[in-house]
Parts: sequence; C-alpha cells; structure tokens
Amino acid sequence: MKIAIACKNEVVSNHFGQSESFEIYTIENGIPVFIESLESPAHTHGGSPIFLINTGIKFLICGNLGEKAIQMLNSKGIDVLSGAEGAIEDVISCYAKGTLISKNLKCSGHNHDHECDHD
Repeated sequence: MKIAIACKNEVVSNHFGQSESFEIYTIENGIPVFIESLESPAHTHGGSPIFLINTGIKFLICGNLGEKAIQMLNSKGIDVLSGAEGAIEDVISCYAKGTLISKNLKCSGHNHDHECDHD
C-alpha cells in the first residue's frame, strides 16, 4: 500500500493544501520503505486531492485539512490520518509501528489568504 505524507521543510505540513511535497512510502515487513518524493501542485481548491488520487496512494498522513479534501480522498478509497506533526522519518516510523494516532484535525474555514482556522 502506498502512503503519502504531506511535507513542508522536511516535517509534516501543518496544512495539507500548502504542502511543498508528498513523500511516498510503503511498509514492508514492518519497515518503512521510501519510494519517491513528489512536488505538490500549485495551491488550488481541490488540486492536492486530485493530484494524490492520480498517484495511486491509499493512505495520507498530514497535519490539518478541510472536510471537502477528506471527502474527495475518502470517495476514492484513500484513508486520511490528520493531526500528525514532526519529522517525516519519525512519523513514518511511528505509523509502521502502529503508534501514530489520528487527531482528526480539520480546518474549520479559510480566509482570503488561504490561511487555515483550526478547530
């Protein structure tokens, strides 16, 4: 199963839509295996979910994201773990060990600067 982690400056991006890249992994025998790094598309409403849907991932790890993004991803069979934070290597290791817990963080709205108002 391909897993994407929304990244910014080598840590989990606080906001899915403002990620710089998506680090793609798989887990083999309990060990994270890096596949590739994909540059994020320009920030547009719905751009990142559509981009990820087309990559064939089945799981997304991110900081915060909007309800519409979650719905788009879920409708295409992609599960979302939100509220993750920290260095990418640490986060994927915790996921592989089964200790990464979703905080179910969602953006409650966006202002005109595309900043997020978090719950």
